[in-house]
Amino acid sequence: MSENFLWDLSCVTLRARDNNFRFLSELKISRGEKIAIVGSDIEYRRSLLRLLSGLEAPKSGAVFVDGVSIPGRDERDPWRDLFPKNFRRKMGISLQSDALISNVSIGECFETLFRFKYGDHNEGLKQGAIRVPREVATSLGMNLSCLEKRPAELNALEKRLASLCLAFLTKPSILMMDNPSYALDDEAWSYLDSTIAKLVVGTQKTLVLSTGDWILADSLCDRWIVLEDKKIIFDGNKKAFRSTYKKRLTDQLSTQRWGKIRSTIEELEIKIA
Repeated sequence: MSENFLWDLSCVTLRARDNNFRFLSELKISRGEKIAIVGSDIEYRRSLLRLLSGLEAPKSGAVFVDGVSIPGRDERDPWRDLFPKNFRRKMGISLQSDALISNVSIGECFETLFRFKYGDHNEGLKQGAIRVPREVATSLGMNLSCLEKRPAELNALEKRLASLCLAFLTKPSILMMDNPSYALDDEAWSYLDSTIAKLVVGTQKTLVLSTGDWILADSLCDRWIVLEDKKIIFDGNKKAFRSTYKKRLTDQLSTQRWGKIRSTIEELEIKIA
């Protein structure tokens, strides 16, 4: 174990939601890395992201987060946070399910999270609960009129941007994203990709992206962890994956939407050559 790693896992057993177990022999993630968890094993992808986010405990094995050993889940207190508070404060999480409060407006949801995080015991914090969410929404290119709407009144892209706003609201240095491009058309996909890239790529932020969208993974992340058949078949630089698994990558990407930014298989073959 080394404090140089944000996460240091060894001999970890996960229980996925399909009730099957996944075994992880070793995984180390350093600060500032941009990592995509991709591959056909959806349950493994989700379970690994939830473990790294502190939303699930391993069934067995050693997990160190920022140099601190993480215990298993205490069944007597199942809601106890697994992660140290100072680490949790650095983390922003964007889930596929959006995690938005359904019966209040988006703006009220943001203000509630801000107050929960920082409190509202002085006038500066009370004003910040209103100002900061608007600043974050603006930085993501979100129409401020969306803050007056409830989640059910938003389209797919607006919901995804609102979920990203929740993740960025507390200015995190670690970002966890679960399938952010799910159910988006090509135009919305292109906008989301450029928005995330603008805020993450080339920065010191750590990004862990779980996705079935190989093109988004290629756009945002240099390191790929590829999961298939209940195991990791590759962990390394995406260029190495391209050279080793070129046909497999071509087959995966050729089944996904192309549209204006992904027009032909010929373009793909040039890109991954």
